[in-house]
Amino acid sequence: MSWLDLVAPIGAAVAALLGVRYGARLTESREAIGWSRDQRLKAYADVLDAVDRCYAAFALIESSLQLANYQASAMKSSQMRTLLDEWGQWDQKIDEALPRAELVASQSVQPYLSVGIRHGTRTRHRVLLMQLDHLGSVDRREWKSVGRLTLEDMDRIRETLRTDLTRGDTAPRSLETSIVRARRSGRIIKSRIASR
Repeated sequence: MSWLDLVAPIGAAVAALLGVRYGARLTESREAIGWSRDQRLKAYADVLDAVDRCYAAFALIESSLQLANYQASAMKSSQMRTLLDEWGQWDQKIDEALPRAELVASQSVQPYLSVGIRHGTRTRHRVLLMQLDHLGSVDRREWKSVGRLTLEDMDRIRETLRTDLTRGDTAPRSLETSIVRARRSGRIIKSRIASR
């Protein structure tokens, strides 16, 4: 038996083992990417549903004010109170859905979720609703401006989340990063529950 007779089978066995190992790694990577995308899809759908309904409630409040010719007396109607309560419920749902989305979001979308959605147009909604509810004042131009910004913001949110889902983030997050995010979200949720 010559040296060549021995090297060929050993080389073939090593190549086969390396091929199996590489194939397993590719499969594992594909599964991880698919799982991550599925988790993002669920979390983003929850956020988008809550944002959609919250913004729709705000649009109904604005429409009711428009029908009342932007008079603060419109606040006294039971319909307006119902709309305000509905807006508040969906605003709270956004705050409940955001931590889950932040846990699975790609690194490029993370700042948008934290700042863009959490402190974006909803902050303008809150200011106008507080002025209306507590001060009884209505600035027609400001309400129309925020109404327009609300529609633009909704389109921007949809586009950002859609792009993240189609583009995907193939850079895996380390376990440490996920643990830190989970702890941070847990503290946020606990502080919100304690403040109620």
